[in-house]
Amino acid sequence: MEEQHIISSGILELYATGLASADEIQQVEKLLQKNLEIAAELNAIQSGLEAYAKMNAVTPANGIKEIILSKINAQPLVSDINPKVSTSSVIPFTNYWKLAAAAAIALLIGSAVLNVNYYNK
Repeated sequence: MEEQHIISSGILELYATGLASADEIQQVEKLLQKNLEIAAELNAIQSGLEAYAKMNAVTPANGIKEIILSKINAQPLVSDINPKVSTSSVIPFTNYWKLAAAAAIALLIGSAVLNVNYYNK
């Protein structure tokens, strides 16, 4: 009975398209190991999705790859515009941010001490 529920519920379609939740994936994979009927149904669904994709596929126009690549290559790189800027540079934290973080931690500790002191009174 559970097999028919899985087949008719749409979970196999979600599994085949990669949209199933983690629980559904576990459930389907567990049933795939046990039940050949579910495995056959999943294969039929995957074949149907593949046939649908091939039937509705759009072939790009001739030369579209060259047009796209020429547009990409025509745009200047950041390093070409400003040689001082590296595209793979790492921006280090300045001392200002380190000091701000240290001050925030000190204020937090001070506030905690004052709160405990006030609570005990």
